[in-house]
Amino acid sequence: MDRTSRSPLARFKRLHLTSRAAVDRCLAPDGLSAAQLGVLRLLEDDPGLTGAELARRSSVTAPSMNEMLTMLHRDGYISREPDPRGGRGIQLYISDTGRSALANGAPVVAGVFLELLEGIDEARLADFFELVDLISERAEAYGRVVAP
Repeated sequence: MDRTSRSPLARFKRLHLTSRAAVDRCLAPDGLSAAQLGVLRLLEDDPGLTGAELARRSSVTAPSMNEMLTMLHRDGYISREPDPRGGRGIQLYISDTGRSALANGAPVVAGVFLELLEGIDEARLADFFELVDLISERAEAYGRVVAP
């Protein structure tokens, strides 16, 4: 099999989609998704982001992000504040409810990935992570991908 027929991008996408679905199933009883938990993490790490900034960092469209933010706000996970610099901008902040959800959800996510990696030799994992990092660095060098 030649290198062009192995489509690493398709394999990475499959890994991303299937692992995210597994995380979503495990988070479902708490009423959140992996994407929503990711937004809460971004707001905890960088308070005051706008919806547009969150959309860019999450690699989703602005309308998709706005829909998610509406739900997160409605359910009390985030708060919205006018941008102190004026204009129409709205800054977003994680609420205490959001922090609690993040604290509860993070171990669930970690547990899913521990299960997915269960039984894989440490050397193979190290090689895998090294290769993923190498390919990511090469892609970034092309200037076509900006890592979140």
